[in-house]
Amino acid sequence: MFRKMVEIRFFEEKVFDLYAQNLVPGTIHLYAGEEAVAVGVCTALEKDDYITSTHRGHGHCIAKGA
Repeated sequence: MFRKMVEIRFFEEKVFDLYAQNLVPGTIHLYAGEEAVAVGVCTALEKDDYITSTHRGHGHCIAKGA
């Protein structure tokens, strides 16, 4: 679980870096600080279960295996 949380955090930091370099158009909604929520929920799901999220869905997607 911890490794998946770290993977999500690294992804979020990379997104922020790209945004700071003006390489991401528009705005971003980071999931940093919420990693345990996505990993905890997705750990309880079965492989074929679905999950939906909001505009901060990166964590759930990564935790589910994207």
